[in-house]
Amino acid sequence: MEADKLYKEVYVTMNPFHVAFIKSLLESEGIDFIIEGENFLQIRPLAVPARIKVESSQFEQAIQLLEEFRNDHSEGGIK
Repeated sequence: MEADKLYKEVYVTMNPFHVAFIKSLLESEGIDFIIEGENFLQIRPLAVPARIKVESSQFEQAIQLLEEFRNDHSEGGIK
């Protein structure tokens, strides 16, 4: 994460498949993101969720992109 950028949380999940799919969606749209806790999903599943954060200026774009995904998958949560 670059020091001069601010990131806002857009999705929290304990499902590694959701993480992979959301990464693909964000990358395809050129949205700058970071994922906190992604590695813990493999080391200690169900202990620490992955938190997907996007660069704050792209927050609204990311929320719109994830709306359809959220409607189809209720386990995670868009902020």
